[in-house]
Amino acid sequence: MPLRPNPRLLAFTLLLAGLAAVPPVVFLRARGDAYAEATEEAREEARAVARQLSDNIEDVVGDLQYARQRILLLAPDASAPASLPDVRDPHEWLTRDFQAMVFLRRELQEFGYLDSTGAPLSTVRAVEGGTSASSECPAPVVAEMLAWARDPGRESLYVSSVQRPARAGPAGVRYLAMAVPDPTGAPGVVYLGVDMSVLLKPASLLGTGAGRRLVVFSHRSRVVLDSSGRSAQGEPLTGLEGPGSHFEPLLYDLLEQGSPGTARVDGRRYGTPDLDGAVVAVAPVAVADDVLWGAALIVRRAAIEAPAYEALKITLPIALALAAASAFAVRAWTRRDQRLALQRASAAVVERLPVAVCVVDDDGRIRLANHALASALGLAPEDLAGRDLGGVLPAAIVTRDGREHRLASLVAAGRRVDLASADGPLLGPRPGRYHVSVVPLGELAGAPATLVAIDDQTGVRDAEQALVRAEKLAATGVLVSGLAHEVGTPLGTISALAERMLRRIGPDRPGTDDLRLLIEQTDRIAGLVRSLLSFARERAGAMRPVRLDDVVSRARALLDASFERRGLTLEVDPRLGSLAEVHADPDQLQQVFINLLINAGQACPRGGRVEVRLPHGAPSGDGGGGDGEGAASTATGPAEAGGGTDGGVTVEVRDDGCGIPPDLLPRVFDPFVTGRAEEGGAGLGLAVVARIVHEHGGVIAVRSSPGVGTAFTLTLRAARTEAARK
Repeated sequence: MPLRPNPRLLAFTLLLAGLAAVPPVVFLRARGDAYAEATEEAREEARAVARQLSDNIEDVVGDLQYARQRILLLAPDASAPASLPDVRDPHEWLTRDFQAMVFLRRELQEFGYLDSTGAPLSTVRAVEGGTSASSECPAPVVAEMLAWARDPGRESLYVSSVQRPARAGPAGVRYLAMAVPDPTGAPGVVYLGVDMSVLLKPASLLGTGAGRRLVVFSHRSRVVLDSSGRSAQGEPLTGLEGPGSHFEPLLYDLLEQGSPGTARVDGRRYGTPDLDGAVVAVAPVAVADDVLWGAALIVRRAAIEAPAYEALKITLPIALALAAASAFAVRAWTRRDQRLALQRASAAVVERLPVAVCVVDDDGRIRLANHALASALGLAPEDLAGRDLGGVLPAAIVTRDGREHRLASLVAAGRRVDLASADGPLLGPRPGRYHVSVVPLGELAGAPATLVAIDDQTGVRDAEQALVRAEKLAATGVLVSGLAHEVGTPLGTISALAERMLRRIGPDRPGTDDLRLLIEQTDRIAGLVRSLLSFARERAGAMRPVRLDDVVSRARALLDASFERRGLTLEVDPRLGSLAEVHADPDQLQQVFINLLINAGQACPRGGRVEVRLPHGAPSGDGGGGDGEGAASTATGPAEAGGGTDGGVTVEVRDDGCGIPPDLLPRVFDPFVTGRAEEGGAGLGLAVVARIVHEHGGVIAVRSSPGVGTAFTLTLRAARTEAARK
């Protein structure tokens, strides 16, 4: 009896063969896409790291060139009369400039000017809270720098191969130097000690992640940075991947390709089995005209192929599920059960969706509503069944262009409509932004049905607005920092030339008053530059328990003379001594009160009154309210619950001056916003105050009425609350 093929079994077998071929095809395609994407991402990240490092090093080299120019400019002039009483040590000005620079720039740890014998002519180093005139430059580095300076074939920039350990962090202090004649004309050097952990931290953040390794290597084949921690600074690049590996030639081959070179590692060829299949990208880092470093970003194979394996994990169960469904489909009596199971699963998915969803019939009545919609309306899902859609939701949604879309008419039209930017009070009485989709479902249980999905995007809108404000402030900080740095160099040159001319012509000659006025105005601009740098560069504060009455007393001692000169009264509430200690940096907190008191004094006429007090209704402990007069504006820290009455300490700085114009009040804490532009105000004082309060996790609010006065209410975390939280 001949065998007859079973058509159902043959179809099922062919279907299984087709499904079995799907996962390998999906995996190979996903892996190819993953390698292409990883190569492009590695190239862009290596380029970003190199750009960041080049910019940071360029700033340091710019400081070094500035120091060399000042030394050459301020060299003793043999033609100057020796009898002038105001002739000063020319290195005093250089030391003063670099004390400010080392204090403001966290990566600069040391500055020095050595003569041909290695004796220091001017030294500055960073210490806790300021600078000191002693140097910690190691003797091997001094010897190496002097030998380099005496070599006629030296490079334009010296980068030390020796470093000393930093006080904190895995990196150390590396020295950069330039040759400069000493006072006798012999070859000396001017150098900067740079904390590499601070200099390289932004680049390491750009180039690291899961399965990634960032390696920065110098022109002397030494490791400058290894994000994995496997190689320390200064170690030879040949030992980067352990004994027996020869990975270094690949890095230099990619470096010679320019911007930036990429390759896929063959582990057998380079003796690096752990890196087999990895993608490496190398970008050049310009240190000087004749000094080139490299930034290598290594992405391991496991991190690259992870998406392909995830695709395989997703595809394989789907293929198996389809095979199982096809096996059951051979049996006709299971089809009805499958449809019912699918309907139940779909209903469960709709019920668990975070988006508000309902199904309405042709008359606009709700047949099904999920839990998200019922919760938003304060009802139970069963209470919505059978109700008219127009009675549950507002009749209209107004979009940004002013057009009205009525849900009832959209449902009746039976076509899909997306309202991507609908604004208005849709889910409840409060206004918000909602994405509304109206989707016809066709016949459902024998009757036409339409799906209405409402996605509340109010939180996304608020987050976008906060992000735009943060980006504006970040861009302002970058602009201010760059501008201040560029202005500082010519400003120092002008000041030095004016001082030199004043010494040459003598104190009683014609023109000395003009030179003194020039120096005075230059110092004024330098003060503005320091204010800009203070706003743009954050400084890590020494947080500890602080008494507010002590901080206010120190601020008052600095301002009493100026207040008395202007005929102003400054009163401090004696109850400040009974307040709880706050968790703060005392120096930064003193800066907050100085800025607030200066602003209050400038707003008052002669005979005015400024008070530092507890707000009305606040006990002599924590929390407080306010008077509530006039309009208000608030700048809030990241932990608002830490301020206010919940573990917070509140004080108020109040004046009876002219007040803040209503149009400026909402922007009073923004940088460069000032009501005293004609008097030379820069608009940075309150911006610095708001930033410090934000960093302390506190809240600062302002109330003002024109012609009545202004009150700033400051709330900070109590020290005991911070200790309990830790």
